[in-house]
Amino acid sequence: MARSGLLILTQPLSHLRALIPQVVEQAAATVNDTLYVCLQPALQNQPVTQESLLQPVACTNEVQSFIKDFYNSGLKVCQTLDIRVLLSHICPNVSTFSPVPYRLKKEMSFILSDSVFLKDVWNLEKLSLLHTLTALFENVKQDVKFGFINVDSGQKFSTILAAPVEILKTYPNVILGGTFDYIHAGHKLLLSESCLICDKKLTVGITDGERNKKKVLWELMEPYANREEQVVRFIEEIKPSIILEPVKIFDAFGPTITDPNLDCIVVSEETKIGGKMVNEERFKLGFNQLELVTVDLIDDVYHADDEEFKVSSSSIRKRLLGTLLRPLPNRPSVPITPYRIAVTGGIASGKSNVCSELEKFGAKIVNCDLLGHRAYMRGTSAYHAILKEFGESLLDDN
Repeated sequence: MARSGLLILTQPLSHLRALIPQVVEQAAATVNDTLYVCLQPALQNQPVTQESLLQPVACTNEVQSFIKDFYNSGLKVCQTLDIRVLLSHICPNVSTFSPVPYRLKKEMSFILSDSVFLKDVWNLEKLSLLHTLTALFENVKQDVKFGFINVDSGQKFSTILAAPVEILKTYPNVILGGTFDYIHAGHKLLLSESCLICDKKLTVGITDGERNKKKVLWELMEPYANREEQVVRFIEEIKPSIILEPVKIFDAFGPTITDPNLDCIVVSEETKIGGKMVNEERFKLGFNQLELVTVDLIDDVYHADDEEFKVSSSSIRKRLLGTLLRPLPNRPSVPITPYRIAVTGGIASGKSNVCSELEKFGAKIVNCDLLGHRAYMRGTSAYHAILKEFGESLLDDN
């Protein structure tokens, strides 16, 4: 089993679309951590060169739908597999394409493909193919292995009515925003579609500050630095050909009301209203109106009754409850027993309910709130010290 691998898909997307679950299942049997996916539906039986192995793919609605289905299927087939569809070679004008090597962060020890041609080349001209791969994709191990993905077209047939293939409209300057806490398939789709329609610069607003405290279990959110790092890493891997600018935002607008050069804002189904509010503010400022591109949400087929129906960071944070967030420090001077659990949280965050549940299992409860109140009860030294410092006006009839 390999931790990371590169999957090169060469069959027509119209044929592969209904077979994505089968492809993901086979890939997950070989790769258990990160799977980079490179779409090359035009690859033919020709000498292996950098130009032939990484050909431009037209940026169409068919490609857009395929990418969405791939992330959807990945979530259903193998939730733990980190799928990343590469996008730099997908462009609106293939005649002007100039290949940019993919700077992949994970070391790849497996190359997977549905191409019989590549399989034969690997067996006959391994060194030549390996040399080409390492020039196009960083971090390919020298002892990398090859695996064939056997896509059996006889098992499944697509029942999806194909829409007319059209080139997607792209924009020089695209912006989107979000918390991007615990990057999941929904985030990947939102970021991928933003990259797909971006020609030049992508601005990503990442929320911070008081705004985040409106989120469910905001106390368990990752620090801003971690969230920014994950966003930057994802985009730099899938589309290194664009300029990326991550921005910390504290409100619903961020750079959208300070940058007149933006062209498009990418929103989800649940943030469309926010996109319209942005354009209202830009109108007041005399800025151009941003094109609104809406990305569908991804359903969470495994969500619990108290979780959202869509894939969300809130659900992920709920699942963290009761888990060990960081290793326990080794403190030989502290007795192993009794085992102490500190329950912390803001007002009405559920501390008392948690303690009540633990008490049912035999835990003894020490209520520090009550102990704190006892410390300054009438007649105690703390009581007299407080009166001396602040005066008897603090007292009521009780």
